[in-house]
Amino acid sequence: MASLSSSPAPISPAYPSVGRLSDSPCFPQYTASLNCLEVNQQDKSKCQLLFDDYKECKKKEVVKQYLSYFPSISLSANISPITRTVLKVDVIITPDFVWKDRFHGASERWWFSVEKWSREYHMQLFVIEHSF
Repeated sequence: MASLSSSPAPISPAYPSVGRLSDSPCFPQYTASLNCLEVNQQDKSKCQLLFDDYKECKKKEVVKQYLSYFPSISLSANISPITRTVLKVDVIITPDFVWKDRFHGASERWWFSVEKWSREYHMQLFVIEHSF
């Protein structure tokens, strides 16, 4: 007679947000404030410094998130001569930010210019469009 054995189902957190909290860079401050509350029998006045550390960490996390939305690009160019007075310029432009329709809309515009000292040789508009 074969015995049926079932593997235990993975335990999911009681609240969905708990999984994300453990991945947060502020998790050490969060656990330290909870441990302080346990040690001091829920006396919040003794743990205020740890609460403030956690709040500051969360503020930094939000600022870092919003900075990732700031439009920036990575640019790589390969320049080769065609004649004595003409250059061929191959440019690879890669968006280096998190796209949010709320901030960027459907597209972001950039000006590309080729300059030497204060003389401008070429200027071109290019548009990065959000692909859905």
